[in-house]
Amino acid sequence: MPAAPASRAAGREVTPVELFRLLPAHFAAVLVCTLLGGILAFAAARLAPRSYQAEAQLYVASAQAGLTSGYAELQLTADYQELLTSRTMLESIISTLGLSTDTAHLKDQITILHPADTHILRIVAADFSPQRAADIANALAALALDDLSARMGTTPPRLVEQAAPPQRLSGPGAVFNAAFGAGIGFLLCFAFLCLHYLRDDHIYTADDLARCWLFAAGLHPGCHAPPPPYPERRPPMKELALNHLPELAPRTVESLNLLRLRLEQTAPDAKIILLTSTTPQEGKTTLALQFWQLLAGLGQRCLLVDGDLRHSGICRQCGLTGEHKVPGLAHYLSGSVPLEEVLYHTEIRGACLVPASGTTSRPALLLEHPRFARMVESCAPKFAYLLVDAPALSECSDALSLAKVCDGALLVVQSGGVTHQELRQAAHLLQGCGLPLLGTVLNRTPY
Repeated sequence: MPAAPASRAAGREVTPVELFRLLPAHFAAVLVCTLLGGILAFAAARLAPRSYQAEAQLYVASAQAGLTSGYAELQLTADYQELLTSRTMLESIISTLGLSTDTAHLKDQITILHPADTHILRIVAADFSPQRAADIANALAALALDDLSARMGTTPPRLVEQAAPPQRLSGPGAVFNAAFGAGIGFLLCFAFLCLHYLRDDHIYTADDLARCWLFAAGLHPGCHAPPPPYPERRPPMKELALNHLPELAPRTVESLNLLRLRLEQTAPDAKIILLTSTTPQEGKTTLALQFWQLLAGLGQRCLLVDGDLRHSGICRQCGLTGEHKVPGLAHYLSGSVPLEEVLYHTEIRGACLVPASGTTSRPALLLEHPRFARMVESCAPKFAYLLVDAPALSECSDALSLAKVCDGALLVVQSGGVTHQELRQAAHLLQGCGLPLLGTVLNRTPY
């Protein structure tokens, strides 16, 4: 059996349009992430301390012999850039301005910029006080004019622009940060949605089923002997009134008819059909009841056997609980009542039912009892179809016990409910016990 794809991207090509469709599909999540990113960035900008930046500019040139070339003057500018933040210069500024800091912290506040291919030095000083930022920049420029040029033995640079106290804080404002944060939040959310979509191995569409190498298949009623006509040769059964069974919607009838037609081509000899699922709550029992109604409505006698002795969904949906409970499969398999006592006619013409009607501490052992095989053998000639509603494969081994007397299985798959790997494991379990997998039914699709 081929290995299942580990993700969507492993099974087919994912287009950018398909990814962008995730945005409207998850609009609420995208909106929340975008707003949250903007709010957090705005709050951080308002709460984080911001400084003022003051700038002084120097023009460095030398008229000394041997230093008249452009390259030499650029090298001299680079020397000034390096020496202006030396420990001696910084100590002089601290002493002159009376700053309560050390040379390491002061060096972090000063940036010396040298624009490419120029003789300009930009002395940028940052501080929480605008006046102090200007004082530091001007003090460092003054040291370059006097002290540093004397130490280097060069012509002093020229002061092009003196630093003035800045009027505005440096860096982007809170509004810009909020917009930037909102953009980051949007991109992170979109990236997460794309990653989750690409790594999602759940089955949602028929194409996903096809990539799992499982296809819908079905039944062909004409290949069996026709059932006895109504009301001739009607076996003796008890009457049972069912509650809560709604009329099939046109869309449901169309889907079930399509399933039946597809099954005709692949399983013409299947008569006893097991309906199960990978996990509970995938809509298996509802589908069994609807398919049972449809087949009976087409004039074919159909018997539905409730094989879930643990948590009967049929009894719950048909109102056969509490005071309305009747003898059922559990009573027959335990030997309490004969088969005739658990085989019921319903108000749906041609639809008969064997309810579970009761729980037991040993359901697996009861289902493996020869009585179940005898019941199926006795009922099969009297009905065109015999549907067995079994528990989910991941829940217990009951479905595998019921599979021994069936002709094939329909595996019900809830859209988005199971992964490729889980579905293929379920199919492998059914095929491992010798039961042909007639097909899969994709249930609760969004379209």
